[in-house]
Amino acid sequence: MGLSTQLTLLLWKNFTLRKRQKLRLVIEIVWPLFLFVILVWVRSTTEPIHKDQCHYPNKPMPSAGVLPWIQGIVCNIENPCVNSPTPGEAPGQVNNFNNSM
Repeated sequence: MGLSTQLTLLLWKNFTLRKRQKLRLVIEIVWPLFLFVILVWVRSTTEPIHKDQCHYPNKPMPSAGVLPWIQGIVCNIENPCVNSPTPGEAPGQVNNFNNSM
């Protein structure tokens, strides 16, 4: 049995089970359409804002240790955006937190 046949039978079975509860069926059909219309309306009314590339400084994960992790949170609390790539983004660079203390 093909995928389209299985999908058709599953949808038919679902519809026949749901048609006894007409209000629930209408809500199940109308609610996703309503959300989709809201999404389309929001996307069409707002203009996209074009920004340049933004590179954020690297922050250590908790597995690097408690002190480097807290230091990374406190030192980068403003979360500055830099136009050029940060040193930790270089290919092959895995750990650049050795001199973080």
